[in-house]
Amino acid sequence: MEFYSFEHGRWRGSVEWDHSMHFIPRQPCSKHGPRSGGRAGHLRIILPSARVADFVWTWYSECLLAARAVRVLQHERLKGFRLRTVAVTQLKNGRYGPAPELEELVVTGWAGQSPGASGITLEEYCRECGYTHYSAPTHPEHLIEESQWDGSDFFIVWPMPGHIFVTERVLQVATANNLKGAAFVPVSEMRHLADGFTPGSLEHYFSPQVVRRRKADVDYLKWEH
Repeated sequence: MEFYSFEHGRWRGSVEWDHSMHFIPRQPCSKHGPRSGGRAGHLRIILPSARVADFVWTWYSECLLAARAVRVLQHERLKGFRLRTVAVTQLKNGRYGPAPELEELVVTGWAGQSPGASGITLEEYCRECGYTHYSAPTHPEHLIEESQWDGSDFFIVWPMPGHIFVTERVLQVATANNLKGAAFVPVSEMRHLADGFTPGSLEHYFSPQVVRRRKADVDYLKWEH
């Protein structure tokens, strides 16, 4: 099975978060100080222009879908995502009409924890606040353990929840429908991971019910030196 990293490529994110975004507060840590949790509520953005591609990316790599992309993905019955409303609070350039309707692509598919063969190691873990930092993989071709994959077309792998992975079917659908705004990089060719990952906790990305199921798949100390 061929898997791909679904990313902005040359369509680098130019969408900013609105300053009114809210985050879930967390107890301060004696080592890491005050830290925010996940986002609270829907995404609120500042859009440079009403002219957008089918896939639109924020500076923080959230993927937003224009109306045509939503129709295509739903018509093709691709699995592993849900949609969340995006509020455009400011349009910098109104020359091309009103702000388009956008939806946030929220990935629900899952492929468990990346195996040790990927070369990922846990470099820091704070037992007080749960902060973790992982090294970059040295063997990206081993990032995905297919036996842990739930069969979704869109999915994430721990500890890389900020990266969207997709199946070849997503690539085929995007190509057949000439969807613009995203790049499909074979997992074995991923090369921009040098800084490693600080993923936060599962609670930042999933509902309490899903977290209870997936905690069994994630061992935060698995790669500790």
